[in-house]
Amino acid sequence: MNKNILIGFLIFVLVAFIGYFIWQGIWKNNPQFRKNEHAISNSQMRDDVVIVNPASSKANSQNVLSSNLNAVHQKDTGPIGWNTYSNKKYGFSFSYPNTWSKSQNDINVGDSSGNIMGMNISFIDTVSHTTFLVQYRLTRDLYDYALSQFNSSQGWYASGAKQIKIAGVTAIEAFTAIDKNGKGDLITPRLREILIDFPDKPQTGSFEFQFQTPLFNDKREVTNLSYLLSTFRFGN
Repeated sequence: MNKNILIGFLIFVLVAFIGYFIWQGIWKNNPQFRKNEHAISNSQMRDDVVIVNPASSKANSQNVLSSNLNAVHQKDTGPIGWNTYSNKKYGFSFSYPNTWSKSQNDINVGDSSGNIMGMNISFIDTVSHTTFLVQYRLTRDLYDYALSQFNSSQGWYASGAKQIKIAGVTAIEAFTAIDKNGKGDLITPRLREILIDFPDKPQTGSFEFQFQTPLFNDKREVTNLSYLLSTFRFGN
């Protein structure tokens, strides 16, 4: 009995062994079997692997590039939400942060004879304590004085002063740190002050910008000033 069971088991193993080799021969010689197996493998992979569509990838890259270009173009008009100051009488405009408050009216500036020689307009941020004063004069006095100081490296222009472009004209920028007021009293916190002078479009008048902000937040506020300058435009 045990002998018959052993013989039957050996026959079963032999048949299984022969069947395995027959199956391998059929699989290798029949490409249809391999194709189906490959399809099943890919189907299983799709559950775990994200397949990138080249066309979709290109579109996403273009969207990112478009966003970056929009960010660059915002430099021409200031960040989204900024306000715009426009002076039609003297022909200029610029954008400024919406946290700044503008003085109610432009202030006319006259000479001793009562003739109007220009105007002033001021802005203040009550949170950051930044102030910004715009002076425009019908003469070149403001710019010519700054230019002479710059060329001779005097006063504020002795160190760190530089020439920059504003609306296509050459401007002179100088800066300093202020720790005392006009009476000689200490100021807390210290202030960063920047002066910018440049001629108007016909080169007959001049502008002077006076910018002040506490030193502890000057990096952010000076960045705002840079945006503002990039939005400055002369009228027609």
